[in-house]
Amino acid sequence: MDDAFGFCGAGAPDMPPGHEALGDGAPGGEPLVRFERVSKVYRMGEIEVHALREVDLDVHQGELVVILGPSGSGKTTVLNLVGGIDTPSSGRVLVGGTDITKFGDAELTAYRRDRIGFVFQFFNLIPTLTARENVELAAELVRSPRDTDEVLDAVGLGERAAHFPGELSGGEQQRVAIARALVKNPPILLCDEPTGELDHETGRKILQVIGEINRSEGRTVLLVTHNSAIASMADQVIRLRSGAVDSREENPAPTDPQELKW
Repeated sequence: MDDAFGFCGAGAPDMPPGHEALGDGAPGGEPLVRFERVSKVYRMGEIEVHALREVDLDVHQGELVVILGPSGSGKTTVLNLVGGIDTPSSGRVLVGGTDITKFGDAELTAYRRDRIGFVFQFFNLIPTLTARENVELAAELVRSPRDTDEVLDAVGLGERAAHFPGELSGGEQQRVAIARALVKNPPILLCDEPTGELDHETGRKILQVIGEINRSEGRTVLLVTHNSAIASMADQVIRLRSGAVDSREENPAPTDPQELKW
């Protein structure tokens, strides 16, 4: 299986030669993720949809970046390009100094599998597997996974590991999805509207988990949302409008997610 989660089934290719040298960037140094005049055009018959228009952005290692914008602003397209799910129509996407726009299919598969953790609005858990088994499935598909129980404990689900998704609340299911992303031990965590299906209190708890992962592990997080209240927890806030960067600001004092209100 090779899908948006970066999973690869039996017989999937190892990381192609040279790909393992892809760096992790350094705080305050070269950016971990850089977009250079990136555009993305989707063609629907004779109609062209410009999802991104010559976007430039930098994300440094260890940053928590919130990407804000209304529906259709290009937020998810940015995540898809960073995650290797899609490729730009023009421009370059550099990760750890490596231009991933030059990767072939096998290289992108290895990149998604080994470098990227995905957390989506919809939990996408396998209903016939327990929480632990959902996480173990991801762990079995990478070369250097973290300990499954350790990761479940980290998201507060150690005592719920034997439960099936149907026996878990929405917030608990999203925690399983976060654990599934983290067990791969990826340097970059991509979160697409992770609180979109949750009530305020549950959503705030999920943001606490994501914030703690960022602070305690130094893991780089890109979080896409239309909810402007979430922006205050970020180190950097990027606002998109009509496929272009409308504004970018640094936040020297991020808010604790427990204090967020919307």
